[in-house]
Amino acid sequence: MPVQQPKRPGSSGRTFPVSAQKPQGRPVRLETETRILRSLRSSDVGRTMASWFEDPVVLAGLNLPAGGITQQSLRGYVEEFDNRRKYIIGLFTKPDERHIGFFQVHVNLSHRVAQLSVAIGDKQFRGQPPSNELSDLVVKEFFEKRGVEKFVARVLASNYKALWSMKNSNFEFEAVLREDNLMPNGERMDIAQFRQLKSKWTG
Repeated sequence: MPVQQPKRPGSSGRTFPVSAQKPQGRPVRLETETRILRSLRSSDVGRTMASWFEDPVVLAGLNLPAGGITQQSLRGYVEEFDNRRKYIIGLFTKPDERHIGFFQVHVNLSHRVAQLSVAIGDKQFRGQPPSNELSDLVVKEFFEKRGVEKFVARVLASNYKALWSMKNSNFEFEAVLREDNLMPNGERMDIAQFRQLKSKWTG
């Protein structure tokens, strides 16, 4: 369920210093019989994760240009997530804890609205297990324990696989945002926005 362009995780080795005064929230940790979802730490970033950002499929899903993303810049990027307004949640297999992807959740605390995206970096695990099941687990956590009342997911109109996945998820179609996203090639692309409301959520 890739969404509209997130902030790019650095370029040309750039790092992002983190202030010691920056307030930190409670990390996420969720488990199923076969998966672990937990807030990433900079120490989780290695060659495996960096290699995902060389994959055209991942770059297209996240609407990122190719090149310039290094292990160092990814570590700085992960350090920006504070588990209050911004979460990056790693997806790992059980019991070997193989890192295969990540979720991002950006929360507007004032309006209690969160935006969700997911990237499966490991080619072997794309579509296995259903990402919708894991997305539901993340939504449940934020509805029940983190004060969120609405989730949105925004999908590029050209991303047919993600659109199909959303059609078969618990998210409802909400709107088409015309020419809302600027692509790396300079073209503007429509975004399909989907929603899930706590008031209609059945758990």
